[in-house]
Amino acid sequence: MPHLILECSNNIASTIDFKPLFQTLHQLLADKLPTQITSCKSRVVIHDHYFIGNDFEHGAFIHLTIKILPGRTNELKSELAKQILDIINTNISQHHLNTATSVEILDLSPQYFKK
Repeated sequence: MPHLILECSNNIASTIDFKPLFQTLHQLLADKLPTQITSCKSRVVIHDHYFIGNDFEHGAFIHLTIKILPGRTNELKSELAKQILDIINTNISQHHLNTATSVEILDLSPQYFKK
């Protein structure tokens, strides 16, 4: 906990330096949730087949799902989502692509177990 799953289209993936992005996000989550930075787990899923509206040539997307243990307020989750969206938009060069960027923060199931 927390789990960060960044999904993106392959036409923007090569422009993203994932390591510093995740370092920044891990530190933000450690400070704001709060949580131990060592408990953050991130991964990237790059999609080769995707469609964004009707812009098949210049359409791109970045979607970050963050799963956290229950108990945080909706206000905290909303503020975090806004901060994270700003971080993504500031740190990722979109190279003249029409990029749809989104962040979703979800509570993990109460049946979530870890070892």
